[in-house]
Amino acid sequence: MPEQIALTHSPEIPDDELKRLREQVAEQTASIEGQTATIEQMPEHIQELEARPAKNATTPASHHPQTLRSRSHHHVHAERQR
Repeated sequence: MPEQIALTHSPEIPDDELKRLREQVAEQTASIEGQTATIEQMPEHIQELEARPAKNATTPASHHPQTLRSRSHHHVHAERQR
């Protein structure tokens, strides 16, 4: 973890600037913690994906793109008639 820099009051830094810098540090710290949590979950997610059975080369007819288009067209057409 990078070395933390103490933001203390000094005559060169006005109070509002010091407050803004502290808020910026807090936001960046929260962002880094969120990214770290996401990265820590990745190996488990990768294992889950690798454990899934491989998909067959042939697609079942119910999942064929043309069938899906026909179904969605039919659904839209039926909605319009109501």
